[in-house]
Amino acid sequence: CYDMADALVVAGLLCTLINHSDRVKIACFAQLVNVIAPIFTQNGGGMFKQTIFHPIAAFANNAAGTLSLSTWADIPVYRSQRFGDAPYIRHAVCYDPQNREYLVFAVNAGDAAELLLEFTEATAFTRHIVLKHPNISQKNSFDAPNAVSPVDAVCASGKNKVFSVDLDAKSFSFMRFSAK
Repeated sequence: CYDMADALVVAGLLCTLINHSDRVKIACFAQLVNVIAPIFTQNGGGMFKQTIFHPIAAFANNAAGTLSLSTWADIPVYRSQRFGDAPYIRHAVCYDPQNREYLVFAVNAGDAAELLLEFTEATAFTRHIVLKHPNISQKNSFDAPNAVSPVDAVCASGKNKVFSVDLDAKSFSFMRFSAK
């Protein structure tokens, strides 16, 4: 079974795919179809959504058909001897021209942090959903199917073009902004 840490890894991978969508034209995700699927069932009834289900659903239900936007970010990094520097916060921003909405996906692998967003046009913050758990090793199970589940969070403070979003430690956030 997958834990909260796995959900953050999957969300970070999906941010990377969106941020490189100018080069990545198709990507396969084996976990959607094999024995390590994001939804577990048992004979006779019962099911639970694995932790990785939630970021997959957030991207699939919101990023499809949108435009990936280039962003600039000044984000602290952590050092890995094996892989070099990596940012504590991975993010992707999409624009839905049909609904005039900006969609922000953010993975915070570190302590609680502030994410400052500045848009090129006036926007209104409409939704913030967070996937988090104080125990990074927490898994969902038949006995605790909703141990790690997304919750609505407080919308960002700010107005017009600039917003400040509080990102919980070791969390995945999905935010929606409506262009005015």
